[in-house]
Amino acid sequence: MKFRIYGTLIFFFFLSLKSQAQHFDAHIIQKFDNGLTCQGIDIYFNPDSEDIEITPLSMNASTQGTPTLSTENGELLGFSTGLQIYNGNGVVAENGENIAVGIQQELFIEYWPEGFSPLVKGTSGFIPITDSLFYYFHLGSQMWANLEGWEIDLEDNGVPVTGYSNGFYLSEIELRPDGGLYLPPDKQKQLIVDDFLVHNNLNFIKHANGEDWWIHVPKILTDEAYVLLLKSDGSIEEIKTYDYSDQNGRSNEYRHVAVSKDGTRTARLIVRLDSDEMNFVEVFDFDRCTGLTERILSDSLSINNTAPSVSNIGDIEFSANNRFLYLAFGTVLYQVDLDKNDPIAERETVGTWDGSYAEIAANGESILPSIFNSMLRLPNDKIMLTEVTRSPYIHFIENPDVEGVACNFVHKAITLPETPQDSCTTLETNELPDFPPYRMAALEQDCSTVTTESVLEAEPLIFPNPTTGSFKINNAVGLNLTIKNAEGKTKYFVSEIGDSNYIFNGSDLPPGFYFLHFSDKKSGRFLTRKLVIL
Repeated sequence: MKFRIYGTLIFFFFLSLKSQAQHFDAHIIQKFDNGLTCQGIDIYFNPDSEDIEITPLSMNASTQGTPTLSTENGELLGFSTGLQIYNGNGVVAENGENIAVGIQQELFIEYWPEGFSPLVKGTSGFIPITDSLFYYFHLGSQMWANLEGWEIDLEDNGVPVTGYSNGFYLSEIELRPDGGLYLPPDKQKQLIVDDFLVHNNLNFIKHANGEDWWIHVPKILTDEAYVLLLKSDGSIEEIKTYDYSDQNGRSNEYRHVAVSKDGTRTARLIVRLDSDEMNFVEVFDFDRCTGLTERILSDSLSINNTAPSVSNIGDIEFSANNRFLYLAFGTVLYQVDLDKNDPIAERETVGTWDGSYAEIAANGESILPSIFNSMLRLPNDKIMLTEVTRSPYIHFIENPDVEGVACNFVHKAITLPETPQDSCTTLETNELPDFPPYRMAALEQDCSTVTTESVLEAEPLIFPNPTTGSFKINNAVGLNLTIKNAEGKTKYFVSEIGDSNYIFNGSDLPPGFYFLHFSDKKSGRFLTRKLVIL
């Protein structure tokens, strides 16, 4: 049985999809109810028609933000719930059982043997290596380690840290001639990084050559992140760490990540679960040659949600033109203009909850507010939103590249069909997947001129550091200098330093941490150093 949804919205949605060559990201799997007895649906963004095709899918597992595996032509090959790998028909693939690692594996097999899984977006992803070989990268989850009887490995100032992952893994998947998936036993759960990592913060970004992949995995309770380079032949060429952010995972928070369409920027939203803490937004420039980041925005914001059934939830997504960030917080949708001097403070409200509810529960008594949670930039550059509650509505931002309310947020643009099963009348639509950016184009950039070590031929020397204000810089002739504060806001810009013993008068800079970003316009090389003003 198939449901087809027609309309002007969908017609324009598919108009740009038809021109795309790859359709690895054409499927979104959603699951009815609690995942124990109910069937799911496959929402297929068909590149060859004007409709969204919704197909019932029999399976016995819950899904949230489920990554899917498709062919270049859009045929669904499989998906993962975090515990198992499934074929496209909802049947567990050969050797695809129990691929998870850590407490999540033990806990959910013991308490939910039918296959229920707490997987959420940003914890795993499929990368095609050849037409018949696929890599599935996944984090070892400790997400529910706070339950009674389970040992806690990490603490943050005496508070148990529950949302982290214990290792980064690779499982290889082969496509058999009959269309089924097979996981070779000797190539399952191969440990790539043995460390404590930020849960739900995995980024895939194509190398500037458009063929290789950078995989970015922040650590927890440190400022560092791992960066892996996956070559197009399936080899992992290098694994390195670098100073990433002082906002890496702590206790009692959720993290959401986003990658710009061209891969030159990343962002993450850190949703604090403690009422006395502010939510946090970070934006980074991403160097697709080196795999390294530079933070350009770091700011906090407070959200007061008033709708029922709302906790501190949210998501983040880029517009295709890199200018706008969209922040979804339950009852409100913000547009953040990164071209403004103070983007977070100058954010604009472009969507609000209309006060409506959906009567979804099987007994017909519960009502759920039609509010926002998860976002996904679609192949046609529109942004799709789903709801924090299990109501069947999908929202769209029709013109995300346009400033202000003209971006055209459409509330409840699509109503998904209900399952024919009496006991299963709600959908797990609250999380959308984070697809690796399969369509990301190569950059016209010569990476041979860029290095990941001391990227400038002569490293600038800064002294004294710490300082009470003024400081000297040697070895910086001809370089541009940008001085940013700890929040990523630019305080000064100096074009092409002309003195080999340059003196900067920083007496008007308040005490604190600052970042000095040196760049060579001719070679494209750069270097960032930290400065402390007392």
